Amino acid sequence: MNTRHDSNMDKYIDYRDRGLVTIDTLPTITLGSWGRKIEAFQIQLTPKASEHNIERDTLDDVITAKFKFFQYVFDSVTEVHIIPDKNIAYVKAKLIRTNETPFFTEIFEKNNKKEVIRTLTFRKTTEGWKFCD
Repeated sequence: MNTRHDSNMDKYIDYRDRGLVTIDTLPTITLGSWGRKIEAFQIQLTPKASEHNIERDTLDDVITAKFKFFQYVFDSVTEVHIIPDKNIAYVKAKLIRTNETPFFTEIFEKNNKKEVIRTLTFRKTTEGWKFCD
């Protein structure tokens, strides 16, 4: 591709190189009375990328999409603290990051550790312990 583009296109070029999207150049768009020209591109998902798409929306001819990067799955319980007076329990659960998709990059590694501990609240009911959101 021998066109100029801003840094926002770099991630799409990386996705193209990894076979996740195709990029086609559209005719140049002229804006305003000054005749400012901007380049336009059509970016389409490949089947490899579509399988990780979890939401797609169109608003004012702009298509947005959300993708799955990874999944945390339950590994084990590390601690249980029961408070009988309130019929609640705090459970510390260890979660492991799995199912990393091609969209997961080193940038996400820093903020999404391989293992995390989450405190979950449960309430005791007549039907047993129930998870509280």
